[in-house]
Amino acid sequence: MYSSTLREHATNPHNRREMESPTAKGSATYNRCGDKLTMYFQITEDTITECTFTARGCGPMIAAASLASTIFTGQTVEQAKKLSIIELHNTLGGMPVSKRHALLLVLQCLAEALGAPTQQTKTI
Repeated sequence: MYSSTLREHATNPHNRREMESPTAKGSATYNRCGDKLTMYFQITEDTITECTFTARGCGPMIAAASLASTIFTGQTVEQAKKLSIIELHNTLGGMPVSKRHALLLVLQCLAEALGAPTQQTKTI
C-alpha cells in the first residue's frame, strides 16, 4: 500500500520540530480530517539553509512534509518554488488518492511562506 520511502519518512520523520526564528513560515489545514501542517524556513542569501515542520495528522502527511523538508534544504528559493505535486508524489513512491491532500498541504505551506505559484497544486 505505501512505498518504503513513505513508510520511512512517516515513522522516522526528518526535521520535525518548530524553528525558533524562521525567515519564512507557512501553514495549511485540511478541514475534512483536521490535518495541520506548518513549515518553517531559514533563508540566507536566497538559499534555504534549513527547513523544519510541525504537523498533526496522518502518516502520509508527515511523510510528505519530512521528505519536502529534506528536498528544500540547500535549494535556492526559486528552486524550491518549482517543486510540483507530481514530483513530490513520485519521490514518495506514490500514495492513495484518499491521502493526496498531504501533498497539497506541503505546497500550500510553500506558497504561503515563499510565494510559490498555486498552479503547481493541480490534481494528480
